Amino acid sequence: DKKKEKTSNPSIFYRKNTNWKSKLAVWARLNLMVPDAKFTWKWFAIPLGKKIIRKESPDIIFSTSPPPTTNLIAKKLAEWSKLPWVADFRDPWTNIYYYDDNPQSKIAKKKNQKFESAALSKADHITVVNNGFFPENNIDGKVTRITNGFDPDDIVENTEQIIANSKFTIRYFGSM
Repeated sequence: DKKKEKTSNPSIFYRKNTNWKSKLAVWARLNLMVPDAKFTWKWFAIPLGKKIIRKESPDIIFSTSPPPTTNLIAKKLAEWSKLPWVADFRDPWTNIYYYDDNPQSKIAKKKNQKFESAALSKADHITVVNNGFFPENNIDGKVTRITNGFDPDDIVENTEQIIANSKFTIRYFGSM
């Protein structure tokens, strides 16, 4: 018997706000900037990607998201180059938690779902950090789950950096 509980949204930007300016900013971000606030990258990234592909002759295109725009760029480059494409998803696309508290308009949601579906269909392979990211899409057979994690052997204890009498240590393994 697992009980499902609703938790608060961890994203400060997408928390429900009573301030009308904040509400308007969130609404604009979710409804006018589809699929995400980085959507203008594609205008520069696609021509640059073509130039890089011509020069480097890669064997594969690999994209990772968020933001979803990276996968739209990779999709266009894969279509143009005929190279195989692996789309990596660190988070869900349209099934992401912040839409629970801040749903998109019907038009924006439909457009976003169309982008997602087209990307999932075009990708030759898809990697996800957990199952269930894309329950509405028929992508069985081309999905590999690669969970987040770390290898303790990669963490070398550096005793010279330990501060005497420190109360606690915070370590961050990732990029900021």
